[in-house]
Amino acid sequence: GGRLAALLRRGVVAAHTPMPCPGPLDTGATFYCGFDPTARSLHAGNLAAIVAMVRLAKEGLRPIALVGGATGRVGDPTGRNSERTGMTEKEVEGNLGGIRENLTRIFQHAQVDTQLEVLDNMQWHGKLNLVEFLRDVGKYVRVQAMIKRDCVATRADTTEGLSYAELSYQLLQAYDFLHLFDTRGCTVQLGGSDQWGNITAGCDLVRRLRGKEVHGITLPLLTTSTGEKMGKSAGNAVWLTPSLTSPYALFQYFFNTADADAPAYLRLLTLLPDENVAAVVEQHDGARHERIAQRTLASEIVRLVHGSSGLDQAVLTTAQLFGEGELTDAQGPTLAEALQGVAGVTLPLASLATMSAVELAVASGAAASRNEARTLLRGGGLYINGSRATLDGNVSGAALGNCLTVLRRGRKTCFVVRWSEARS
Repeated sequence: GGRLAALLRRGVVAAHTPMPCPGPLDTGATFYCGFDPTARSLHAGNLAAIVAMVRLAKEGLRPIALVGGATGRVGDPTGRNSERTGMTEKEVEGNLGGIRENLTRIFQHAQVDTQLEVLDNMQWHGKLNLVEFLRDVGKYVRVQAMIKRDCVATRADTTEGLSYAELSYQLLQAYDFLHLFDTRGCTVQLGGSDQWGNITAGCDLVRRLRGKEVHGITLPLLTTSTGEKMGKSAGNAVWLTPSLTSPYALFQYFFNTADADAPAYLRLLTLLPDENVAAVVEQHDGARHERIAQRTLASEIVRLVHGSSGLDQAVLTTAQLFGEGELTDAQGPTLAEALQGVAGVTLPLASLATMSAVELAVASGAAASRNEARTLLRGGGLYINGSRATLDGNVSGAALGNCLTVLRRGRKTCFVVRWSEARS
């Protein structure tokens, strides 16, 4: 159909099941995307799916976000080398609430008229009787197909192997599609490209039990041009909750995107029209040093995730840290909040009284050694709280509001020291 063709042209579809025209992406159709509650916030790796949901919802389709209270307790083996660590009921409930907040906030910022329905699959899985489930559902799922899927085959060959619970995960996800087809008329499931096997299992189950065709669309997994995966399991998570990753930290993360990645990210992670993306990329290619694509990307993402006020805070913090002005004590608490999620070191406040500029540079990570710190300071390449630092300068009063110090190396790289009241 026309919408699928538009998504394909934009490059935001990794794969899809065959779709008729007119098809399941017509106005008024219902689709869903699942999120397992493995953390108390979604992360940047989830943005492709969220932006795709917002895009379709703004075009008149009905979105369902399915938060896997049941499947999250089992654990998806996809992309895992070992079984996920179990979570307590309290942890799962807390994670469910955090994810619900993330999605609701983003849809509000995107000004989507169509109501987002957020469901927890524990609502139906929690009522299932095992014998009835195996009789009514399990008998229609072929084991041969289950064990051929990459995530199962890969893990089955390892020493640890694959648990029965993990093998059953795709059966539970398939049942979700069946349940949403029956109760919500849902005919399309979105997911990352690593979910293709789980999604097609659901399509097969609906076809076998209801004799109807439903459809799946997968989105490219967010990776860098060097192949690094952007996600929580990759150990480099950038969260969508401001108390975990501030609007400034989110802005900086995407502002530092490599030139090779920026055009694809603009298409995948923003709602900018195709012609706007093309214009930004053209401007960017003409003056890459100005980082036009990265600035646009970072601004659009922060505005979507944290709203206009969040973007204002990110821009203000950037100006404070990388501008010409000196930072003041009064800005300390505000900056501490704005720099939430920015990597740094924590040191005892008492140690600052006897610390030299060289020692502070090394402790913060701005210099790898005392010799490098001296060279940096002699050359005027290190700034402490916005002021150029000197080799013999006094840094005893460098804790802004007694809570943090910001060191800047050159024009682009900041290092944060957070001070604790604990004695050294």
